[in-house]
Amino acid sequence: MAQSKTETEQTIVCSQQANEALKRINAAVTDVSDQLASATEELAVVSGTINENMENIANAVEGTTVKSTELSVSSQQLRQMASEMKKSLSGFKLYANYENQSRTSEKVELISLVVNCVSCIKP
Repeated sequence: MAQSKTETEQTIVCSQQANEALKRINAAVTDVSDQLASATEELAVVSGTINENMENIANAVEGTTVKSTELSVSSQQLRQMASEMKKSLSGFKLYANYENQSRTSEKVELISLVVNCVSCIKP
């Protein structure tokens, strides 16, 4: 009977120790579960931010592409206009014996300036 009592007491002690171990295991699992939930929420926020930034970048690239195309077209038009202006100006002849020499020299300077500017623009 004494042996049975001792075995029962040992069983109770082992059962209590097992119960404490299970409580610690449960607490650890709960802690890990909470950490995973928190990390998952943070990941969702970061993923959303990355997604938003990628959309902003895509919109900026699209806008830059449109503006670049517009700039290229404008540049081509400017080159064409400069070429046409250069052709038009090449038909002018300057006469040194004009009635008003001061006006003539002003016109010569102005036309020379325009011709020089136009010749700087390469078609």
